[in-house]
Amino acid sequence: MMYPLFLIALVFATFVNTSLGAKIGFSNPLMALFPMMIYLVVTVATKRMNYHKIAVFLLVLAVIILLFKFSIGQNYLIEVGRLLLIPMFMYICYDHLTKKQLSTLRYLFVAFYILLCVLALVEKVLSRHFFPVSTDVEWLNSIGYFRSASLLWHPLANGFFVAFFMAYVAVTEFKKMYLQIGLFFLGYISLFCFDARGATIVVTLVVMPYFLLKLYKMAGNRRWLIVLGAICMLGVLAYLVTKTSVGSGRLMNADVMDNSSQTRLDVFKFHKYYKSTDDFIWGHPDNYRFMMEALGAGGVENGVITMILFYGIIFTPILLFLLFLLQYKSLSVYSRFDKWLLLIVFFGIGSMNPNLAIPLIWQLWIFTYFTFRPDPSEDKQAWAFRL
Repeated sequence: MMYPLFLIALVFATFVNTSLGAKIGFSNPLMALFPMMIYLVVTVATKRMNYHKIAVFLLVLAVIILLFKFSIGQNYLIEVGRLLLIPMFMYICYDHLTKKQLSTLRYLFVAFYILLCVLALVEKVLSRHFFPVSTDVEWLNSIGYFRSASLLWHPLANGFFVAFFMAYVAVTEFKKMYLQIGLFFLGYISLFCFDARGATIVVTLVVMPYFLLKLYKMAGNRRWLIVLGAICMLGVLAYLVTKTSVGSGRLMNADVMDNSSQTRLDVFKFHKYYKSTDDFIWGHPDNYRFMMEALGAGGVENGVITMILFYGIIFTPILLFLLFLLQYKSLSVYSRFDKWLLLIVFFGIGSMNPNLAIPLIWQLWIFTYFTFRPDPSEDKQAWAFRL
């Protein structure tokens, strides 16, 4: 009974909880998450589990935020439910998955990542979106500027997810090296299709050197193959970004201080534009659109500030600290260096765009973490990711 329910919940929470789902009629994200909610309720009610302390703190904070927001006439049930309640119960329940469930999660979520990246490549080649996209992407299309949007509506959301997925691929020990290399570079090419400049720069400067050095050390007497492969890869990449549509975006053809970069600086003046002090202290659901119009920008290009707009200056630091602490404690299964690499990639890119405040990103992080987390029942030194 539990396995079929888990499988249905997983498929809906990954594939259907995207623009693919919106295309087939699941326009409300809660519709796609409904099977997951049923699975979580049944699991919590029927299974004895150890509750992760930080996850419980976040659940308590979610209740406090909800009650306070209701007291001032704001209904945040859907927002807090998708950002904290569902993800934290997912984290608690996924911490107790069976081997069969973990194997299913790995197969399905890796397939989801491959589909997302391949779709980005196809969209870029054909200059066509197959699924619904955000309004600003539609506007860019109208002026002849194309960016792949794949399954997550917006290029930056896709780029953020692909970047931290690639970071996990890089730090995880794989049983099949060719699978690890393939997943990593498929994601890297897709970043150019999304024209996700911040994610591409962070991955290139932080993750790529680490990954290539790791491959070099693992290659033994075949290190020359890694060196040759790296040279060939850089040559092909240079050709793609300079001679094809893959490199026709902002990374290669725009000044360092273009409008997007300036917007990321202008957003720090957000405190000057509030309508009232209460909106700054406690947040308001209309703050984001109001601030976007006040700044004259297509979005609030900072995840931390986006959270402040929604949840206020009082709740946001507590919320972000607990979310950071959840990742920090969870990543103790990795070495100290790998842990900080993963944190830098996630929060570094998350601070460059509003997606740190997007509930779907946190749901995808939980899927990614449990997909690659070493099996707690096996020796950490001997464990290797396998499909």
